[in-house]
Amino acid sequence: MSLDRLTIVIPTYKRGAYIKRAMEYWAATPVHLLVLDGSEKPVENAEYLQSSERVSYVHAPIPIEERLGNSVSLVETEYAALISDDEFFLLSTLEKCVEFLDTHRDYSACKGLAMGYDWNNGYVRYEPMNRNLINYQVNSEDPATRMYEHLTFYAIASLWSVQRREVFATCMSAVASGALFSTSLCTEVQVSLVTAYMGKIKVLQELMWLRSFENKSIWNPTHNLTMAQWWRDANYSEEHERFIDSIILALKGRRDSSPEKGQIESAIEALALHREEREQEILESAKKRVSFKVYLRKQLLSLLNKTVRKPSLLNEVRQKYPRRYEEVKAVHDRIYAFHKSKN
Repeated sequence: MSLDRLTIVIPTYKRGAYIKRAMEYWAATPVHLLVLDGSEKPVENAEYLQSSERVSYVHAPIPIEERLGNSVSLVETEYAALISDDEFFLLSTLEKCVEFLDTHRDYSACKGLAMGYDWNNGYVRYEPMNRNLINYQVNSEDPATRMYEHLTFYAIASLWSVQRREVFATCMSAVASGALFSTSLCTEVQVSLVTAYMGKIKVLQELMWLRSFENKSIWNPTHNLTMAQWWRDANYSEEHERFIDSIILALKGRRDSSPEKGQIESAIEALALHREEREQEILESAKKRVSFKVYLRKQLLSLLNKTVRKPSLLNEVRQKYPRRYEEVKAVHDRIYAFHKSKN
């Protein structure tokens, strides 16, 4: 099976129950699993959870960026993929991603579509997300053009994707290159720029990623900034320079060529502009709708949202991805049992 050539890398922090759930899921599959735990104390029974030779648990109470940098020397398979400790990938689509990369050597990463879920009032609730992954690809022949293309029409297609080991290693080298940035979104954009420069990016039209809304993010930025706010603020000019250098130096270490500073700046500027335009559209639309009648309607909808049962994950999968229903149901049942056991 092709999945024995893939390593799933999971950073975790103070979420022992969730990482146990994840390790039990992945230990029953052909993939190699690498857990990077930054908690002060290691998870209980970690030795038991490493009963498979394909499962590795590394306890290191250091920042997540450093742990990801250290993972470069620990991933030995041909492919690697990052995922959160409370989320799941579907094995069937992971396999298709590996097969796609096997036959398309000019692609650096491959991913499937996403659906969100949460645990609410005793059931696994569906949460919509990432519609912009549909039909998404970055396929220009020129590396610098790919960076610009990826960030201009941005979707989370590089992070949480199946990457070639060299691409994964280069991304993590950039992420762990120095002091932390004032927004954790820098990591996502570092991965996006490196991945696009090293090859084309493909999103298969198959459900792959079950994105969890059960917990808050384990990424802890110094400030709650959007990427556009961080990029526009001259107070972070030193960080801007370090960010650009991290991309150039990581690629220089592993490629015959690396992007120029101006090419990286153009790509980030395109991302910032796109986000600002979108935020302005939302603001203007909201202003046009403001009235007392609209206000009352919003209050009523808010009340209804609290009382009306939202769609379940399984119902949405049955309608949108019926071929994946049984596979998702197995994950759903695991999530359901996990939360019921805590009650």
